[in-house]
Amino acid sequence: MPELSLDIQLNDFIDRMKEIKALSSEVPEELDEASDYNLHLTENFKEIEALAERNRRFLADTLYPLLSDEGEYSDEVVSKLQDFCRSLLKSDNGEELDPSLLFHVSKRLLFDAIEKEDDDYIVDQLYIHINACHANVIRTSRVQVSNELSRFYQKEGLDASRVILSYLPHGEFKKLKKSDSRNKVLIHSRFYVSLYDTFYVTPLTNDERVDRLFDAYRLADDDFYVGEMPNFDWNYHRLRCLEQIGRLTECGNSGGFSEEQLKRIMDGVDELEKLWNSDIPTFSEVLPQAELDLIIARNSYLCRRITPDAYRKRLLAIHWQWAGRRYDPYSIRANIFIPVEYLTTLDGESMTEEQRVSLEDMYRRIVSFVLHSDYKKNFEFMLEYLSMLLDHFIEIPGGLTFEEMGLSCLLALHPPTYIHSLQIAKLSRCLCSHVINADPSALIGVLDCENTDEVIQRKSEILSHIYHAALCHDFGKISMLDTIAVYSRDLLDSEFEIIKCHPNMGAALLSRYPSTRRFVDIARGHHKWYDDSFGYPEWFDTEGLSEKPLIDIVSVADSIDAATDKVGRSYSRSKRLSEVITELMEGIGDRYAPFVVDLMQQDEVLSDIEYLVRHGREQNYRDTYFLLRDTSEV
Repeated sequence: MPELSLDIQLNDFIDRMKEIKALSSEVPEELDEASDYNLHLTENFKEIEALAERNRRFLADTLYPLLSDEGEYSDEVVSKLQDFCRSLLKSDNGEELDPSLLFHVSKRLLFDAIEKEDDDYIVDQLYIHINACHANVIRTSRVQVSNELSRFYQKEGLDASRVILSYLPHGEFKKLKKSDSRNKVLIHSRFYVSLYDTFYVTPLTNDERVDRLFDAYRLADDDFYVGEMPNFDWNYHRLRCLEQIGRLTECGNSGGFSEEQLKRIMDGVDELEKLWNSDIPTFSEVLPQAELDLIIARNSYLCRRITPDAYRKRLLAIHWQWAGRRYDPYSIRANIFIPVEYLTTLDGESMTEEQRVSLEDMYRRIVSFVLHSDYKKNFEFMLEYLSMLLDHFIEIPGGLTFEEMGLSCLLALHPPTYIHSLQIAKLSRCLCSHVINADPSALIGVLDCENTDEVIQRKSEILSHIYHAALCHDFGKISMLDTIAVYSRDLLDSEFEIIKCHPNMGAALLSRYPSTRRFVDIARGHHKWYDDSFGYPEWFDTEGLSEKPLIDIVSVADSIDAATDKVGRSYSRSKRLSEVITELMEGIGDRYAPFVVDLMQQDEVLSDIEYLVRHGREQNYRDTYFLLRDTSEV
């Protein structure tokens, strides 16, 4: 059988990725029985594994060797790989397919372009590579506990940006023969500052962001560029430059712009409003009224043109007017991001009743919105804004808790991780109950219990504590669900580094709220070995912690579920429970706590675990299916 051409292989790879995405995120409209949801997803993931295996073979046999080849690529290979890059960046429905793989392919093509000294090819590939860097900056910036992850991509993107901007001076600009290359230089003049959209900015970088956007805006008034590019949409360029200027202050000026910088930004916003009003029918298609109103309101507040109360009233008015059941990017911002801006204006310790009621109403709207969403569409926008929401969340006594909001996000964005959280909670509670029955002395110190009698007396409280801690143990994954959901190939080393941050990320989130602060050590330590010799985070030492016995219990529960689960994991295959028990026994004393694993020799304990692994998991799938089906039918 003749070998398929490269373009066919690349297109087949993309098609398999799309099919895997559809299979992994499918919520069937109707099943004969709710218990069939587990079977349905299991069958889907069997298909996913078969498709992923074909992808792995293609990568190992064709693409990776091609990227490792240091020779020059033919024009035909370049064209095919560039089309592949564009498909990886944006699929047919606008979703990012694979930013990590895109980065490696685009970097190799950029090396090829520089070696050939072809200006148009260089600009074309710089544009692709900078977009790849930006996609990865956004993805890794959500993992706030390790800024080195995003610093790498930011530096790579800024280095490439300096090269593409070197074509902006008149003489260099004229060297570009293709109109498309010139278009990309002009577009990039306003786009590259978004590479600074991270949680570590400085006054110097803030100055550069403002200056460069105004410089890009003024290109439309330069007769040279207008003459060279008469078909370029200069009004669209002006609008996008001014819109980006107005967005610099998002999240309550989290970038820390100074008063002087804020005044300059407000000048740009005033110009934006004037330009938008000059052609409302055209510009409202580009920048919706709600987004313009938000930009004006926020910057007016930051420049003290309006009071905090007036700003909050404007935010509520925009939210109530524009929030709804649409799931395009701007509508997602209206539903989730406007409440984030509202949260940045509040002091959780001194809210008025009006503010509490408004916030509770927005929380209800957000939960309803995300649970009704089709999370296959605009997934990265949902993930981006929900991560911001959790980052700024304020608990209201008697209202929605951080635990409830986090679980709602998991259910909406990645049902397998939601089900995993339920399963770990029940397994942990089960194991903890048996520990208390068999050896209560193992839990002395937990919840400040001073002796075995107190452990026994407070059994119910301890079980409730470990149950809720286990429910929250993987909240750090919420910000990286796009990486968790990579099923179409083996994870790259850089992606494992992201995933290894989830215990720290979860601990950072849980530490902010009185209701979850007591779960911090369990979230941070659930991937540490019993003897602290391995696991992550490497620096975290569990020895001597009062919560260590509970960490050890959750660790065993996590291992049991992760090893026996057939759904939702890209980097392991399921095992029989008997195999897992054998591995637990082999790991006694180093990886796993003896006081937990020794329980597996008791028939009663083993029976309970077998029930939870089989029937308990099925119940979790049934419950999840009912939640997803009921919301999708509204």
